[in-house]
Amino acid sequence: MKDINSLKDKYKNKKCYILGTGPSLTKEILDKTKDGVVISMSGIVFAKKLWNFEPDYLISVDYKNFSDNKTWNLIKSSNA
Repeated sequence: MKDINSLKDKYKNKKCYILGTGPSLTKEILDKTKDGVVISMSGIVFAKKLWNFEPDYLISVDYKNFSDNKTWNLIKSSNA
């Protein structure tokens, strides 16, 4: 686990995007985030296969909330 102090000023002067993963999320929206740091949650893992996109940071919920192991395995395999 990274030490929180190592993140101080790491992204100074960069934009930060916090993305939801609802049905309105599109490739065009993701393309607009290339100039900043992206933080998103579990469902964003599906964007990798669809649009070759991964966030810089991934927030994940408890695996017990997923109805299948396939989604949980995608989350675990993320590079974020």
